[in-house]
Amino acid sequence: MMHHRSENSFTHAHHQKLNIMSTAKKKDYTKYTFQGEQYGKGPLVLAVVRHYLTVNPKTTVKELKTIFPRKQFHSTFEVVESLKKADPIRFFTKNPIHAVGGNVAVTNQWTKNTIAPFIEFVETTLGFPIHQKQRRSLKVAA
Repeated sequence: MMHHRSENSFTHAHHQKLNIMSTAKKKDYTKYTFQGEQYGKGPLVLAVVRHYLTVNPKTTVKELKTIFPRKQFHSTFEVVESLKKADPIRFFTKNPIHAVGGNVAVTNQWTKNTIAPFIEFVETTLGFPIHQKQRRSLKVAA
């Protein structure tokens, strides 16, 4: 026995797909310039922490975690985590940074909402200028 898809079920499925597409989240591809290089959100944070340690080479792992506290940036993950504890999916573990007391990894989990307070902190507290380069968004299905 052959089953034919009714036009009504096809239309329902088509409308569901359109609803999913219309409520899709926009992926943010904003680029930032720091120290003459262009970065996305996660790599920007990695570059800032790396630069901070270049300017302040005697900083310990514990001090780094105090300087870049997770709660200040509304982050789900620690900004800086010891390399031993860092989840390779959520942190830049292939690019460890050496601090006094061990190697650390920086989280790669940043959104428009969490990067904004980070940039404000870096510019106002640390005095490192960051420039927003371009803002592009691409809709992706949720």
